[in-house]
Amino acid sequence: MKKKAIFFDRDGVLNKSIKKKGKPFAPTSYSKFYIYKNLEKKIDKLRKKKYLLYVVTNQPDFNKKSKIELNKMHQKLMKKFKFNKIFCSHDKNNFSKNKKPRTGLIRHLLKSKSIDLSKSFVVGDRWRDVDFAYNLKCKSIFIDRKYSEKLNNKPDYICKSTSQAINIILNYE
Repeated sequence: MKKKAIFFDRDGVLNKSIKKKGKPFAPTSYSKFYIYKNLEKKIDKLRKKKYLLYVVTNQPDFNKKSKIELNKMHQKLMKKFKFNKIFCSHDKNNFSKNKKPRTGLIRHLLKSKSIDLSKSFVVGDRWRDVDFAYNLKCKSIFIDRKYSEKLNNKPDYICKSTSQAINIILNYE
């Protein structure tokens, strides 16, 4: 039986981005890594609905020294939300097959798990996330954080918070 999945972006979706001149940036230190409140129960509801839960994130700004900070952030996410897995690309090259919006980072997951992408979602706050959903051929939920960047593709749903995005998924069935 095919499973359904949710692919969450990280920054601006699970934790707060750092906004500079209308553009979002990932926190580069654990001390500036703030997870949005009140998501645990909502994410638990998704798990009870038998969704596989993944994080797919681009983190090109982390070098070998700062990966210790990144690992602490990801450990905190795993402990708090119990995701099935966090997929993280460190590629700086925008044309890398492993960097969103391309799907190379999760290629092995898609082959090894029987995922029904038509019943799956990508939840994100940037054009790359909407394009990632488009490339996967699954539904996109765009969290509009009012960044100064344009979308390439029209998302299936638009909302203002991760809680609202999860409500869309829970009410979808």
